[in-house]
Amino acid sequence: MTNNSLFPCLLVAFLCGCASTEPPPIAMSLQKLDAGNRHAVFKRPNYTLSWVSDQTFEYPRNPPDVCADQIDLVSVDFLLSISNNSSEKVWYYHDGCSWGYESMSLRALVGGDRYDISRADGTWYRNFPMVEAINPGDTIIWPVSLDTRLWNNLPPGLRWQGGMVQIVFDGNFFHDEQCRSPISNNPIASSWLHVVPEDLSPL
Repeated sequence: MTNNSLFPCLLVAFLCGCASTEPPPIAMSLQKLDAGNRHAVFKRPNYTLSWVSDQTFEYPRNPPDVCADQIDLVSVDFLLSISNNSSEKVWYYHDGCSWGYESMSLRALVGGDRYDISRADGTWYRNFPMVEAINPGDTIIWPVSLDTRLWNNLPPGLRWQGGMVQIVFDGNFFHDEQCRSPISNNPIASSWLHVVPEDLSPL
């Protein structure tokens, strides 16, 4: 084989190698709620809000001896599906601690404008790393609330006009239980979800 005929073969092999990349270890997608369950099933205690100061959100935190039926609930607006596509466990910080809570951000497109929205600051009274794992091939579901007490400067138009939303994690998925080896040095983003006012829980 001459050098002239060898070059195209090497070029094709190189391009095929580039095209056959491995899927990302973590895949995330946003899902709407079933209308019948939006205000009943898909709610969770505001354990995050219970750890922030009253001055931060102008919101009374749950006292330690509160009864279960008195715990304030945060309405859930959509669900985040997180899948482990790799052959090994993937570790992450749960959002019940500041490491996991602060790693999540929100992107929104409303009326042609884009917003990058961070988590609202909180004062954590019982803060320690809460590490959990996703087994190979498994998928977990996280409820996501657009409660204005949880986010900085949510665009008001999102609730009455609708728009597109995307969840982004920066450094919250790891190869090891000590959370020292991130699976990606870049933020990991979910798919975009189109929401209309009817999809969102009332304030």
